[in-house]
Amino acid sequence: MLDLPFYHPSSPEPVTKILILANSARMLAHAALQSGFTPLTIDLFEDRDTQQFALAHTKAASLSVADIAGRVENFIRMYGIRYAVYGSGLESFPETIDFLNEKLIVLGNSSVTFALCQSKAFFSILERLDIVYPPVSFSAPENPKIPWLEKDWQRQGGSGVRFYRREQASLPHKAYWQHFIDGSSHSVLFLSNGKSAKIAGFNTQWHSKPEDKEACLAFGGVINHLECSRQIKLKLADITIKLSLEFNLIGLNALDFIIFEDEILVLEINARPSFSMQLYSAPLFYWHTQACLGSLPDELPIENEITGIQLVYAQNDIHIGEHFEWPPESRDIPQPGSLIRTGQPICSIMARAKTPPLVVLKLQLLQQFIVNQLQQK
Repeated sequence: MLDLPFYHPSSPEPVTKILILANSARMLAHAALQSGFTPLTIDLFEDRDTQQFALAHTKAASLSVADIAGRVENFIRMYGIRYAVYGSGLESFPETIDFLNEKLIVLGNSSVTFALCQSKAFFSILERLDIVYPPVSFSAPENPKIPWLEKDWQRQGGSGVRFYRREQASLPHKAYWQHFIDGSSHSVLFLSNGKSAKIAGFNTQWHSKPEDKEACLAFGGVINHLECSRQIKLKLADITIKLSLEFNLIGLNALDFIIFEDEILVLEINARPSFSMQLYSAPLFYWHTQACLGSLPDELPIENEITGIQLVYAQNDIHIGEHFEWPPESRDIPQPGSLIRTGQPICSIMARAKTPPLVVLKLQLLQQFIVNQLQQK
C-alpha cells in the first residue's frame, strides 16, 4: 500500500475513508486501497474481491437516488465519511451525482459535465473545435445501405450499441445513430484539472461479438498499447487538452476514438475513471483525487509490461459453485450461488506479457479455461 496522504483544503486532517459508488466497485476499491485510502462501497454485485478490499460494503438494486440514499446516509453516520468517488453506472442516474454532492464532497465531474458528454451538444462542440467524428443522426436513418450503429445515450461500459436494422425494435432508452467506421478501436486515459491534461496511457480495445445479431455489442477487453505514429499521439494529447477546457473536465477521464486511414475519429468521453485505469502501475486513484483539486503530476511512470484485461461472458446460464477455484488472474469474482445468465459477464481476467499478441493469447486461454471449468461443474 502506498503512503500517500490526501489533504482537502476544507479539512486539516488527511482523508482515509472514501465512498466508492459504481455498477461494480471492485476496480475503484482496489485502486483506492493501493493509493492509501480505506474504501467503503455501494454497487450492484458485491463481488468477493470487492468485499475483500472494502472496509464496509453493501449491494443496491440500482444506483438511483431511491436505492442508494439510505445506504449513503448509513455510511456517513457509522463511519464519518466525507468524500466520494463514482465510477461506471451513473450514466442512467445523473441525479445521483447531485444527491452525493448534497451529502458529501464528490471527487469527480459535476452532473452538468457528465450530462453534457451524453448529449447532442457534445457533437456540436466537437464540430466547433474541428475535432473529427463519425457522422451522426438523431432520427432513424433512411438509408439502410450505409452501415449504422444505434447507440443508447445512457450506455455504459461499452454496452448499449448495436448494428441498426430498420425492422428491429428500438432500444429501451433514447438513442442516436452513428456511421459504422471499420477502423481500429482505442481509448486514451487522461488526468485533467479543467485547465490542462496529462496523458496516463493509450489503449487498444475490442468488442465481444454476440451470437444474436440483434443483440448489443458488448465490451470485450482493453490492452495498454497503441501502435501508431508519434503525430497521432501528439494530436490526441492536443484533443484531450481542448476537451478538458471545453467541458471543464476534472479527475481521471477517458476518450474513446477510432483510427481509420491514419485519421482520428472521436466517439465519446467517459467523464469518470475508466476500466482501463487498472492497466497502469501509477497510483491513478490518488492522482484522480488530486486532479479534482487542481493538481496534475509532473510525470507518470512508463509501463515496462503490456497488460490487458478482458470480460468473460457466459455462453449459457451458469450457477457459480461453492468450491470453484478461480485462477489468480480473475477479477470481479461472483459470489458462490450466483446465477449468471447467458450473455452476462461472469468475471474479468488480467494478463501481462512483453508483447501485445502474447497478452491476447494469455487472455484467450484464460477465458477458455474458466468457461470449460464452469461448464463441468
